[in-house]
Amino acid sequence: MVGRPSQKIDALHRAQVINAILDIFSGAEHKLDVCGNSRFPFRIFSFDSVKKSTHVAKNRGIQQRYIFEITKENINSCKDTMKFGSLHHLDQTEDSFALNENEFLGSIILSEPEQAIYSNLREILEQQYSIFETLWNKSIPAENISGEIEAGVEPEFLELISDRRKATEIYIDLAKSVEKKLYSSLLIAKHRLEQID
Repeated sequence: MVGRPSQKIDALHRAQVINAILDIFSGAEHKLDVCGNSRFPFRIFSFDSVKKSTHVAKNRGIQQRYIFEITKENINSCKDTMKFGSLHHLDQTEDSFALNENEFLGSIILSEPEQAIYSNLREILEQQYSIFETLWNKSIPAENISGEIEAGVEPEFLELISDRRKATEIYIDLAKSVEKKLYSSLLIAKHRLEQID
């Protein structure tokens, strides 16, 4: 019987980084989460072995979620990503990590020489899951902005507000603003009508 691998944290370099990425893809049991900056999608999927791993994971029914800063420069790589997983956009993220149920690879640098931190410590995995979920909830589904990016339009700012009190305050402020603008418009219209008479 094979036992659980010993818990560890390692600094990886060069080919070890790519091998660890492949291990995370192939070792996923149910889900795979990846986060990276705008250069990350093109760089990570430039390795044929990583690209193949994503398709194998899809065929195995692994839920794949990706968070990248989607730009005009990486839109084609991001569209490819959407073929095998869910993709969200997050502005100006510099985080780069990948994790499955049992392994984490973080602080991934894919420029020469490649470097990353590997861990299978349960505490680190739980922390990284929490970070990924927070980023996922703050990010925008790629489908909502990919057309705008292709057209060269900057995506609008979007903030999800989960605090009911804050959301109510914003709603009331917005309603007051609309009311003031409407009142001003009515006064102007009334003044113009009086000038016609």
